[in-house]
Amino acid sequence: MKNKYVVLGAAVLALAAYTTVACQVEGVVSCPNGQTAAGIGVYIVGPGGGYVYTDAQGVYHMFAPASTGQFTVCVDPSTLPAGLTIKKPCATFTASALDIAVVSFTLEGPLCATTPPQGQCWLTGGGTIGSTRGQPDFSYGGVVNPGCSPIAAGGGNFNVLSHDGHHFKALEIQVVGCHGPPNPSPKVNFSVIDFVGTGTLDGVAVQFQAEAVDIADSGSGRDALYLNVTDFASPPNTLMLISSGPGVSPVTVTTGNLQIHTSSCP
Repeated sequence: MKNKYVVLGAAVLALAAYTTVACQVEGVVSCPNGQTAAGIGVYIVGPGGGYVYTDAQGVYHMFAPASTGQFTVCVDPSTLPAGLTIKKPCATFTASALDIAVVSFTLEGPLCATTPPQGQCWLTGGGTIGSTRGQPDFSYGGVVNPGCSPIAAGGGNFNVLSHDGHHFKALEIQVVGCHGPPNPSPKVNFSVIDFVGTGTLDGVAVQFQAEAVDIADSGSGRDALYLNVTDFASPPNTLMLISSGPGVSPVTVTTGNLQIHTSSCP
């Protein structure tokens, strides 16, 4: 790709230095069609691993017990709703202090056979974009408009880490619209979601515009993400940019997946 993925304006260099923290681990426990349930237990194996429960959209968040290393995260089968089973209850991941590890799990059972309602959409996903000297240019991950609820968790929680040490965190998210051709896996009416909002870049308040494109269930090399993070000046200064060209030009993801859902939508 001819254009570089990262544009860091001069203003960002004056922002507070990024503070290294333990790897954030998050994901969704859901059926292939997006249906899910709250209260499903998820934990990291080993001392200090922690134990959390999914919210109403099947989303969980936790931190690895150390800044680096390999860990195993599991779903507690005893917490699954009646009639549901877990396809693979455990998965391993390698944690780095500058990464977001996205580990999702697939449910099976009668709930998974129902047809998801069509209308609006929401987004889950995580992975990396680009590579410089063997390291990804970005790690991305989170949930947007969880369960089609604009008020749940402030409209979502989406993180992007640039591997030169800058951390963008979307705190208030609004979906502009869902469009594009249908996606058959899982079956939804849309393949593109546009969203905007406010958040922080290295702890400093910013605003952003984003677009995610869901091409395939295994999104590596096919799904795409656009992100433009700016300050509040007039005109605004771009502080972080993921784009392949002028305007809204999403960049194909290198690893991971961007998944559009319509379950729980009107």
